[in-house]
Amino acid sequence: STMTISNSDFDGRTDYSASCDGRHYWTFIFYGKNTRFSMLNNYIHSTSGRSPKLGGDSSANVVAHIANNYWADNSGHSFEVGANAWVLAEGNYFKDTAMPLGTGSDGAIYAATATTECNSYLGRSCAANVVANSGSFNPRNGVTALSTVKAYSAISKYNPQAAMEWSKTKRNFGIGVLN
Repeated sequence: STMTISNSDFDGRTDYSASCDGRHYWTFIFYGKNTRFSMLNNYIHSTSGRSPKLGGDSSANVVAHIANNYWADNSGHSFEVGANAWVLAEGNYFKDTAMPLGTGSDGAIYAATATTECNSYLGRSCAANVVANSGSFNPRNGVTALSTVKAYSAISKYNPQAAMEWSKTKRNFGIGVLN
């Protein structure tokens, strides 16, 4: 029930779009009874929503660490956090993203805004997220998220980098573009 998604280019451009704007809507969905995962150093662009969708089902139990990713050119929401999901989001960069976090009150996401906020829970600083020409990215039930994720050493011992806008290069992503 654990995995890491890293160093990947998720290009949401499509001819078949639920939002009728040429952008993929169901980019990632994470449910499961004991789902634990990290998303690290990815480039997620040209989507319209659910990039990612976490929890939301009564039987779900999702703990996620989402760090050092770059979201760009997203017309809708990026994160959709539902019930039974606990997320630490840090060191991420959002550019031209209408809503980094979708509306609602379910679930728990700690969206780091300063580097020292995590010390009392994780024993380390968090890397602040950056939003540029984007909607706000604020915590939702943030203390609950931090209280839950602190039990996972892969999260508490992670050394996040400062959020930064990535230059568009294929060097960081797998073997490059596959045709």
